[in-house]
Amino acid sequence: MPLRQFRSIRTFENRFVYIDVQLCFTIKQNSTIEIREYKLIIMKAIDSLLGEIGSKIQFDIIKYRCNDCRAIIRLLARDYVKLHLCLSLLNEWNDSRCQFIIHKVCNNFH
Repeated sequence: MPLRQFRSIRTFENRFVYIDVQLCFTIKQNSTIEIREYKLIIMKAIDSLLGEIGSKIQFDIIKYRCNDCRAIIRLLARDYVKLHLCLSLLNEWNDSRCQFIIHKVCNNFH
């Protein structure tokens, strides 16, 4: 009797991923960044790196704190690697040096 091999496919029970992310500037900003501008920064980071493919990535900002530019973002698990790449490579916004710091990634929101 021949031995059959099966391919293992990783599936996500919960199809969403939640990312705790913070935007840090090297020089202190005079104005606070509102939630709309924060989402715009993320969308521009995706668009600059992935172009038309990146426009298919959908994400929601679940919570946002203006005082330290920290947010919890929800997105589909299949898009996590692409978004992580785009956030990691962003280094400038409005002629100011900045970077995203990803504090935590999880499959469920507490």
